[in-house]
Amino acid sequence: MYMNCLKEKLKKIKWLKTIVRTIKYIGHVEIRYIKRLLNCKYMTTKKVITNQKIKVGFVVQIAWSWDKLQPIYELMNSYDKEFETYLFVIPEEDFKTYEINPNYSNNYFIKKYPKSIKVLDESNNCLDIVQFKLDYLFYQRPYDYRIPKMIRSSRMVKYVKCCYIPYGFTASDAFNYNNLKNEFFDNQQILFLDSFYMQQLFIKRYAFSYRTGMKKIEYLGYPALEKYIYMGEHEKSAGYITWTPRWSFDKKQGGSTFFLYKDKFLQYVRKNKGKYIFRPHPLIHAELIAQKLMTEEDWSNYLNELVRYNVVIDIESPIDDILRKTEVLITDFSTIIGNFLMMNRPIIYCDNGITFNPVYEEIKQNLYVANTWEDVEQFCKEILEGRDAMREKRINYINNYKPMIGASERIIQYIQEDAKTRGWKSE
Repeated sequence: MYMNCLKEKLKKIKWLKTIVRTIKYIGHVEIRYIKRLLNCKYMTTKKVITNQKIKVGFVVQIAWSWDKLQPIYELMNSYDKEFETYLFVIPEEDFKTYEINPNYSNNYFIKKYPKSIKVLDESNNCLDIVQFKLDYLFYQRPYDYRIPKMIRSSRMVKYVKCCYIPYGFTASDAFNYNNLKNEFFDNQQILFLDSFYMQQLFIKRYAFSYRTGMKKIEYLGYPALEKYIYMGEHEKSAGYITWTPRWSFDKKQGGSTFFLYKDKFLQYVRKNKGKYIFRPHPLIHAELIAQKLMTEEDWSNYLNELVRYNVVIDIESPIDDILRKTEVLITDFSTIIGNFLMMNRPIIYCDNGITFNPVYEEIKQNLYVANTWEDVEQFCKEILEGRDAMREKRINYINNYKPMIGASERIIQYIQEDAKTRGWKSE
């Protein structure tokens, strides 16, 4: 009797501790965020002057994920009476050491946009972008620790309204730790999220600051998807079968079928004449070496074997350049699935066990789901013979999304309306 009573009391204490810990955590998060907002200089001194252009900066580093911000940046440039845009370019990091080398010699952004601004000089000194007196600043990725301290959102939030659009379509709740507990998001005054589902998660996460209007959390559509709808409707593929294995071998992070299928892929391209692209995630090489799964020599030998059979190896190009050439995509868990689906071209998904969130679970219904390489080959055979059983499903999915077309315009209008609350007046 005594032991049973004791057990019941302990259970209550455990529940109480859990509740207290939760309240403390939520309080800590909100208080930390509120303190940052109250310290922001723009709250009291930064106002957009009447009839002055709205100054908007974009911090970029990675060419292969530029397709998320590109539609907004390029459209905003066409509103040249209302906006003055700045593209701040950080050189890509070395994925083995995560160090940034101030080398712009082959930089995608510098080549494509002549007016873009280098933030590092040859001595690795960082430009202080505060001098540009920006009104809004968009970040490409939510990783402050991977960019110079002078440009991090933890610093810039004192001078400018920080904004963020997800650099990848959020596919699984397994990544919500990064999405919901990353301090980067504390610094973002405006979040333009990739789905209604993610919007609701962030609203719960920042309940107080959202309700009081200190943090704006919006779902206005996902600009990148529209680009792929247009590409699918107006551009023909170059007929490539593209394999895009994931970089992480941790199944909690989606897992990778690279080791399962690398030799089988090689055998397949030997036996079947065709056009192929090998596009692993850009982090895979560093991960293989770091985990001692392959040596540099092993990796080079494998790539050379692929080249022998005319497989195109492209690890660095923007992903939209790869996908526009692709007729059939063979892929692991990846955020590019949602993009390519909008092109109404077949996707063979190599299922590795990760649980999708509701948004991606709906997407999954439009994929060919392969559990073995034999499944992959069979699906390729059927598709190349013209038996694309998922085609109508994909069309219906795309049509259901089309009412959300116009995301870039809505985001730009949102910035304009927000600027008006800070004193800006359009001419």
